Amino acid sequence: MVKGMDNDFKTNKSAVVKIGMYVVMALLAVGRIGASESEGIVIMRMSYREYQRTNTVIQQQNENNISEDIGKYLRPYYRVFIDSTLSANRDTGVTRADAEAAVSNYPANFVLYGTITNESQYLQARFELYDKRNNRVEYFYGSDGIREYERLIRTISENILSWFQTKTDKVEELRSDITAMRQELEEMKREQGKGEELNSEVERMAEELERMKREEEEREELNSEVRAIREELEEMKREEEEGKEEAEYEKEITVRIPVRVGYWSYTESEWVERIQGTVEANVGVEFIPELQFRPILGMRNELSIDIFMGYRYGLNVSNSDQQQVHSIIVNSGITYHVNVYSNNWILMGAGLVYEMGMWHVEESEYGMISDYRQSLTGMSVMVGYRYRLSNRLSVDLGANMYIYFVEGASTVIRPYMGLSATLTGGKYDGIER
Repeated sequence: MVKGMDNDFKTNKSAVVKIGMYVVMALLAVGRIGASESEGIVIMRMSYREYQRTNTVIQQQNENNISEDIGKYLRPYYRVFIDSTLSANRDTGVTRADAEAAVSNYPANFVLYGTITNESQYLQARFELYDKRNNRVEYFYGSDGIREYERLIRTISENILSWFQTKTDKVEELRSDITAMRQELEEMKREQGKGEELNSEVERMAEELERMKREEEEREELNSEVRAIREELEEMKREEEEGKEEAEYEKEITVRIPVRVGYWSYTESEWVERIQGTVEANVGVEFIPELQFRPILGMRNELSIDIFMGYRYGLNVSNSDQQQVHSIIVNSGITYHVNVYSNNWILMGAGLVYEMGMWHVEESEYGMISDYRQSLTGMSVMVGYRYRLSNRLSVDLGANMYIYFVEGASTVIRPYMGLSATLTGGKYDGIER
């Protein structure tokens, strides 16, 4: 009988040792799963980029705000350290090498860094989380509307928190089970016979922990596949955007008829005393070839070939004589058009001008009347403003200057206003509809 009791005691002692080993293993597993809850996270200075017209001051302010905005969502759950160190390379932003160097300066095992890009129509985010313990990087992506910055930051922060909180509820349940097992082990020391039941429970928990580990590995594989799909989709999206951009630069032939009325005057005083300008009117044709330059700082631009025919009249009446001049003007040249904002365009042009003036002079002192013709050639310079009311009609304001090649002839300046009618083309004129 004593021998039998001794055998039972040895069996139970072996069971206790075995169960104790399972408990230790379970505690270690639970510790590994829940470790992230007490980890520190370093948030590096985020990069902010705009699709067009990047302003460095605004860019740096936005970068500081991004780090603080993400930290606001993570602080309730983790220790957050903000590192405002500027990256050595402002073009690439913070890299993995920067993260590995920064993590050694803080009581933390994770470093968060990344970029938010303003794509003109939407915001796109790409963040990386460096895991010092496992020496790997987790990726988080997101995009939202151009005015939905707060929602984008909240979504990215929730994704990061979700990554840390994997199986949290199950871990707490297992912790409670292990506490109960400890109590049962103490009870088993006093009351023999419960070792096998507790052993089965520990084995079940060990199997549950193994299953959780397999699910975690499967989740990592799935995340890798999702990242690969996202990168492929991003590449397809970039190719599509580039295709749209190229299509947008295509240009059809455009023909416009401008009609302008203005006042003209000589610039030299002796000519002003002789003839005072009155009215000048002209009509022309603008031909824009099937050509579209690429935007400059986001502004569309185009080049036109122009030809104008005009008439002007000048008159001067003094005590001794009277002079009149009727001039026919032909002006040809090229004009550069820049779409500075919305439907507003700036015009700058230059060309050649031919003028035939028909003079009538009456000298009462000598009783003489004379008529003669004068032909002049020169160059013209123009600066103007155009507001496009629609694809077919525009309002023009500006000034011309005629500089003649003949010695002694005075330069003429002519402010004008008028309308331009588009006969063909105009599909890509940038009119807001």
